[in-house]
Amino acid sequence: MWPFSSKARKSKEIKALFDATPLKAGLFSDPVTVDFSILGSCDMTGYFAYGIFNPMGPTISIVSLLRHETDDRSLIHFLMLNPFAQESVAIGVLLGKPDEKQLMETITEAFAINDFSDLALVGGLPTFLLHGGSKESLELGNACLSRHVSENDRTGEVAEQLSSLREFEGRPWDRASRDMDQAMNAILAKATGKPISHAPSPESVGGGNATSAWLAHLISASHLKLELAGFLQAWEGSIGNQKGSQLARSAMPLQEMIVCAAHCNPEFMTQMRGAIG
Repeated sequence: MWPFSSKARKSKEIKALFDATPLKAGLFSDPVTVDFSILGSCDMTGYFAYGIFNPMGPTISIVSLLRHETDDRSLIHFLMLNPFAQESVAIGVLLGKPDEKQLMETITEAFAINDFSDLALVGGLPTFLLHGGSKESLELGNACLSRHVSENDRTGEVAEQLSSLREFEGRPWDRASRDMDQAMNAILAKATGKPISHAPSPESVGGGNATSAWLAHLISASHLKLELAGFLQAWEGSIGNQKGSQLARSAMPLQEMIVCAAHCNPEFMTQMRGAIG
């Protein structure tokens, strides 16, 4: 899945990738597949990563710029890693060395749009956010998720998740168990016509700005350490739950996921390692 082959051997494939993308800067209407076999031969700048703790299928997504010496353009690269499914695509292109304003405007616009053909940059709301080790990367990650929430009318979901994260601070497994019970209760309530309890309002959990409070929580050190620890445990556990099946045999091992993330930006691996160190 993640071979680190020589740049010389892969230069033709990389040139073909860049040649297949539009010459004009901007976002693509349809994502362009980027084969995993050439990623190790490209230069990547991972700006931020966001993920979901889910006992059945933890997922991490990484936004990077992808470059190669054969071309002066930068591809906006989206990498989604789940034990049982992965996506590697370019969703846009920037010309030359993009400045901070161009980077911010283009990538935040992608998160406002969110859907690129059958690909969604954000499905379920993330439960953690990793930055690439710079103020710029932190600001970009915050801006992208904030724009996504506002443009896709998800403030209510943010308030509900923030309330849950606070209630089960440092206990992601207990939170997942409660969320599963709530989902079942909602199904039963819908089937029987019983009223469903109301979610907390954005004002009640965020002091008037639930999204800012949510983003601050996702990156807080106290939250990240235990959330990431649960995420890594869930990665191995979800594969283990499929033991003996074809799904388990074809799954992406935990170490391979960490190597992928580290190639995008070593800071991502450092933050993951810190959760288990």
